[in-house]
Amino acid sequence: MLKHFRDSSPVGCAPHTFIVEGEDMSQYVRRYVSGGTFFFTVVAHRRRPLFASDLARSLLREVIVEVQQEKPFELVATVLLPEHWHCV
Repeated sequence: MLKHFRDSSPVGCAPHTFIVEGEDMSQYVRRYVSGGTFFFTVVAHRRRPLFASDLARSLLREVIVEVQQEKPFELVATVLLPEHWHCV
């Protein structure tokens, strides 16, 4: 279930806060701030080592560059591990 708080955000949350609730996940809060800096983690399904090969890392980089051309963004810092990826 996705709840959007436009005018009456929960205490401590920015305007336009989305809270995602579900049976299989904890409560996640996502704040959308134009020009903001965000930290996120991508985890492979069942923590499979999808990013372990040179080919996978190369393809990921190509996709990042392609998306940056369409929707400009800056990756300030990244850590790519075999089964997950941290980004700022």
